[in-house]
Amino acid sequence: MSQSKLGPAARAVEGLREVLEIEPRWCVEERDGFTWWGHRLAQRAWAEPGRPAIGREGERVLASTRVLDGLERRSGLPATLSALNRSAVLGAWLHRPGSAALDLVSIADLTFGADWREMWWILAATLQLAQAEAQAEALAAQIGGQIAVGAAPIGGLPERPAPGLSLAAEVARAGHGFDCPLTEADFSDAAFAEDGDWLFPVPDARGLGAILPLNPDQPAGEFLEPAHAGHGQSLPAARLRLDSGARHPALGSGSMALLRLPDSLAAAGAEAEALAAALNLAESEGASELSLLGAWSADDQGLAYTAFIPTLVWLETDAGDRPERLTALLAELAARTAWASTRLRGEA
Repeated sequence: MSQSKLGPAARAVEGLREVLEIEPRWCVEERDGFTWWGHRLAQRAWAEPGRPAIGREGERVLASTRVLDGLERRSGLPATLSALNRSAVLGAWLHRPGSAALDLVSIADLTFGADWREMWWILAATLQLAQAEAQAEALAAQIGGQIAVGAAPIGGLPERPAPGLSLAAEVARAGHGFDCPLTEADFSDAAFAEDGDWLFPVPDARGLGAILPLNPDQPAGEFLEPAHAGHGQSLPAARLRLDSGARHPALGSGSMALLRLPDSLAAAGAEAEALAAALNLAESEGASELSLLGAWSADDQGLAYTAFIPTLVWLETDAGDRPERLTALLAELAARTAWASTRLRGEA
């Protein structure tokens, strides 16, 4: 079937196959995708249709790499996951309850069939496997378990990484050679887009800040009341910062979205670390109906969602389209805030 006749999720899976230049002997075909061996680790990529029975109409496309097996239960694992997820790129590290495995996942929700979301997911899936291969030894030494090396069905493993994985090096070259091209005008256009569920946006040369209500229907005037201005009271909203001056240790420059929930939902510490892991799992299972091209984590300030977008993504986006992409990111972060608030309050 030609790609023009495929749905958006299936088209993204086939696009990934082409970018990675997968040799058939290192690939196992599946009903909705494939599993392949780029070097030592196996990555699964697949399309997931909408599920109207549970109220989810849109298609999703997913990539998952098993990095470690044989993990033992330990009290410090949620803290380790949080640390990993603060520097994850276009995906999230997951440990499922009752499992002895550590996975790295990237998911795009294609409800609206946006071509650019398909391309972002293809890049995410490529970086995912490269990131997993690069960090596997250090992770095994840090948290235990064994690297999830498994022979392909034909026996053995590729002697060298697949050519398509060189895209990760291209991303790093762009990040270390160029600054993120987003401008104050881009952020301003996005900040003041019509019908946005964010309040009091303040764009500047490096990004923008905004407030995201926990309940989108909450009147904006409530956020101006003196009770919310201080006196030790937590603002009933999340705080958002988009920053085009972010730096990733391996990939260089890019933009970072930081969505921080108020401490009324999750205080800092072990509780927030456990909640971050639970939110990532829920999103991976489709609970939020959003793309998971970032991750929840916790630090000494509480619970946050971060998403690093490498400079190469923005360099390959037409300048005129960048404000629209930023607006879509803002809308998704606003929806994620409302979803997380509902879930953490036990209302979902």
